[in-house]
Amino acid sequence: MSSIPLVEQKFFLRWLNYMLYPEYRIVALEDLRDGFLLCKLCEMILDLDDDEIEQDDVDASAFSLEKSSSSIPPQLSTSKGRENWARKNVKKLYTYCEKMQAVVPKNAEDNFISGKESTIVDFLAGIATALHVREMKFQGVVGEPALLQWVREVSVGLLPSGMTSFAGCWNDGIALNVVAMYPEKEADEKLISQLKQFTELERVTVGLKTLGDKGVPLVFDPPDISMGMFTPRCMRIFVGIIFCIQSKIDITILPSVKKEREREEKYRRYKEKKEDEKRKRMQQTTHSTTISTTY
Repeated sequence: MSSIPLVEQKFFLRWLNYMLYPEYRIVALEDLRDGFLLCKLCEMILDLDDDEIEQDDVDASAFSLEKSSSSIPPQLSTSKGRENWARKNVKKLYTYCEKMQAVVPKNAEDNFISGKESTIVDFLAGIATALHVREMKFQGVVGEPALLQWVREVSVGLLPSGMTSFAGCWNDGIALNVVAMYPEKEADEKLISQLKQFTELERVTVGLKTLGDKGVPLVFDPPDISMGMFTPRCMRIFVGIIFCIQSKIDITILPSVKKEREREEKYRRYKEKKEDEKRKRMQQTTHSTTISTTY
């Protein structure tokens, strides 16, 4: 029996499928034990170009999408070949996690490759936290405190819990609806009073639907929240995703990487402009010289 709560397994399976759509889809955490798909995820998050990715001599795309023996590359047709390839992928995965400063289990290669669910989920949580939580900024604070500060700001102090954590204060669905309705509808006492007329499950259901309509991946089912079955790290990541989408932040690329790419693109355009100006000056000089020689 798995030591990972069912709600947490479901959360990360849905989150990963959302991130990898439409190229890949997994049905169980065990599908990740070879490290291939998590490497693909990290390459997307880090926005790596083909020339920045270590080329693999194994064409594993068919194997990862199909489960038929006819699609297995020759190098992976034996258990030893499969294990060697998986170890290579996990080593690459550790390198990627270090680049994005994701907190993942150390020296866990054997547990990962053997399909230990707690290890795989810890990797998923570390990657998701690095992407959706660690670099989030709001009113001068960063990371988890920034997300909580954002919720407090959006709720204008009307939530009795004060929103000091990502634990039980989300169960009643009020905070969820407040952030879901923002910025179209700002929180006030009338809104809170209206929300309190419904049951916790009804409030959570409406909140999740509103978020889904805005493009937030539905990684929770309503009872997961209303019955308090979620874990704080899952709720932290979920609120990070909501913050990103409400703030129009790309949730598929690490913010610092996107900023660096934009800086590189800006420099590239600047360099092209300068080179174009230099080329025009040279053409004008040549033209002037030609005229002078002619006369």
